[in-house]
Amino acid sequence: MAGETYLTLSGNLTSVPKTGVSRSGIPWTRMRVASSSRLFDRESTEWRDGETIFLEVSCWRRLAQNAAATLERGDRVLILGRLRQRSYEDQQGVRHTVMELDADAIGPDLSRAAARLLRPERPDHAEAAGEPEEAAPAPAAVPEPAVT
Repeated sequence: MAGETYLTLSGNLTSVPKTGVSRSGIPWTRMRVASSSRLFDRESTEWRDGETIFLEVSCWRRLAQNAAATLERGDRVLILGRLRQRSYEDQQGVRHTVMELDADAIGPDLSRAAARLLRPERPDHAEAAGEPEEAAPAPAAVPEPAVT
């Protein structure tokens, strides 16, 4: 949709992703991500941490199911999504405005960890193409990542 603000976020999950199902039966997952900038101090010739931004991230459907099954607190992730602003009133009548990210894609930061993709089986694809179904190969063991 035109006019939407897309954002790519790199950060760490600050808690275990929360999951649920909407009233219409659509699975959702919500998580909080912390992202800190790194600044180079020319005087000390050292890198230092800048301000930390905390952002709520939500995702839906298959992305929500995969994120909930895969991600854990502390994981470093890369997220692409649409930035949303939402306002609400709390029980005391105070109005709040929050910024949230509605995720279109989420992935692990492979500079920090190794990952193995598990692709879903698609039996309808082989049948539609008129090809005989083949058994999916068993996933190979993921090698232990190098410790640095």
